[in-house]
Amino acid sequence: MNKGRGLRAIVLTILRTVLSWFVQRSTQKGHLEVERKFKLALQEVEQLPIKLREIGLKPSGSVTMTDTFIPPKRKGEMVRIRDEMTSGSARSLVTMKSWVYLPDGSKERLESEAVISPLVRTLAIIAARYATARELLSFSKERALYEGTVGARHMVVSIDRVSGLGQYSGHFMEVETIVPLGDDPSEARAEIFNLAERIFGNPREDVKNSYMEMLELSRQ
Repeated sequence: MNKGRGLRAIVLTILRTVLSWFVQRSTQKGHLEVERKFKLALQEVEQLPIKLREIGLKPSGSVTMTDTFIPPKRKGEMVRIRDEMTSGSARSLVTMKSWVYLPDGSKERLESEAVISPLVRTLAIIAARYATARELLSFSKERALYEGTVGARHMVVSIDRVSGLGQYSGHFMEVETIVPLGDDPSEARAEIFNLAERIFGNPREDVKNSYMEMLELSRQ
């Protein structure tokens, strides 16, 4: 390994450690993010807000997001800087995700995140670009949020218009609920698919790849 490459590897390791420190000291502790994504046709996008209101989910805002990914230590993990802009404010967050393997053989994402200052965000992006010696993977989405209680569980439904994913760009619906660490997420999974069936009028297979994975595939 030459000196330049070795220095870049050290910078990337330090960066991950610093961002992990921000996440660990955050009051937003880790939880299981039980989430499923569904591809939408344009006609479905137009009808979806009406269906969500009929089910009892109410609009809770809209946001423009730009996600920038920092290479993780291990394959399957994720380190993300997200820039959010709403009509009244802007903020940046660092999010770390890793897979948690469950007793039934399935897996869900463990998610932890923290709000970071503009200075920390800028320095992190600069350091990551230096460490990788290339442009970082990044994409944007416009998200309309709906949420409410379905049965006994709080659900968040996002209608996303995604750009920057090449052939995978387009419209998606994400359904998400949070499950505390240690709880069985199987019931939450079933409730997500039941809600999707109510929305679409028939069972719908979810999109298996994450946005990050679709972004990686689009660049190959």
